[in-house]
Amino acid sequence: MGIHEEDEKPGAPAFGMWRERTDLADVDAHLRKLRDGRSLTPLPSATQAATLRIFLVGFMAAGKSRIGRRLARDLGWTFLDLDSDIAEHEGQPVADLIVERGESYFRERETAALQRCATVDQAVIATGGGVFTLERNRRLIGDLGTSVWLDPPWEALCRRAQQSHKRRPLFESPDQARALYESRLDSYRQADVRIRTRGTERKRDVAAEIARRLEG
Repeated sequence: MGIHEEDEKPGAPAFGMWRERTDLADVDAHLRKLRDGRSLTPLPSATQAATLRIFLVGFMAAGKSRIGRRLARDLGWTFLDLDSDIAEHEGQPVADLIVERGESYFRERETAALQRCATVDQAVIATGGGVFTLERNRRLIGDLGTSVWLDPPWEALCRRAQQSHKRRPLFESPDQARALYESRLDSYRQADVRIRTRGTERKRDVAAEIARRLEG
């Protein structure tokens, strides 16, 4: 069973409150086990230990690509950005694709990109904010690997999205984006692992917490 919000122990602290300073020796031990394919949260029976994949899910500006690159580097794994993969296959930026072809077409391309992930072993994959909202994608991710929800508070997400130079067609205004965010929460809660952050932690610390949580 995945660790859903409802399954967490009462009073369990959010990430960032586990300890004031990360014990680097412990972090190294977690990462070594992950690199070796040992002691990871059990994956569905269709997925073998040699074909591990970690899918980072969550709302836009959650830090999935930034933290995913760091986690992949620490593990010695491949990093994949789903939006970049779609842009490469479609020959245009994702933002342009959404505006010109529509969101429904884009969602189809996201599912196709997820299917391509089956060809890559030992990978950390950063997904778009809407990927995990579709049941077909959640099933596919469950077949291919482990889902990790990066969950900063809304205020941090909104601030990052507004300060970013990245074009975000689905962020029209703070009020509209807040409504979109809240509509997706039930889907995000179905992830195998939830990493709650303040939105101010260092990349290495969030990556280390993911490694710790995935260790069995």
